[in-house]
Amino acid sequence: MKKLIWPDYKNIVVILLDGMGESIVKEHLEEDGPFRSHLAGIYNSVFLSTTVAATTSVLSGLQPCEHS
Repeated sequence: MKKLIWPDYKNIVVILLDGMGESIVKEHLEEDGPFRSHLAGIYNSVFLSTTVAATTSVLSGLQPCEHS
């Protein structure tokens, strides 16, 4: 991740698409389209993979058992 975050970046945007797996991205989005061509990585969910547990983990940097 460090190679993606340069010191001169002022802002970073994270787009979270709930329930949209990697296979959907590869199957339905054009490879050279604006979304897929700027895709920096694919993230897998936590267990239990509920929206509340996953988004809280993304925002806090903690595992679900640490913020439950």
